[in-house]
Amino acid sequence: MAEHAAVDEQWRVPDELWERIEPLLPEERPHPKGGRPWIPARKAMDAIFYVLRTVCQWKALPRSVGAGSTVHDRFQAWREAGLFHKLWQEGLIEFDANIGIDWEWQAMVGAMTKAPLGEGKNRLRMHHSGKMLPHQMQTTKPDYPSTTDGLNHKLSTVRASSERR
Repeated sequence: MAEHAAVDEQWRVPDELWERIEPLLPEERPHPKGGRPWIPARKAMDAIFYVLRTVCQWKALPRSVGAGSTVHDRFQAWREAGLFHKLWQEGLIEFDANIGIDWEWQAMVGAMTKAPLGEGKNRLRMHHSGKMLPHQMQTTKPDYPSTTDGLNHKLSTVRASSERR
């Protein structure tokens, strides 16, 4: 069996951060399919952070970091358990304590639209010249839903939990 090239230590989660993440981890459940046990939580988190930092696909993970499907399974389990939401909350609380967050005013701007040539019944049909048909051209400004309501709710939840401490 060929040895896998080791990934540089710089890609590992720093010990100081790991000490803060570890208590938030959900209890490990038995492996759902039997067989091999889960990879160690620290190695899985190292691999997840590797994917986040390099923006590589799960299947492109170097084998020395972990098997892409195994790491992705652990990522999904932790996401469903709310681990990353807890990490986000803890980060906000610490940032607020150290630097401060102006909780009175926050804004977020964004818009999502359908792909212009998406599949399905609502897709745009193009004329053979490559232009949209006249009845499909948008003549009014789209009514985008406000994204700040959800953000304000999340921030108020985090603020309330930090005030209880």
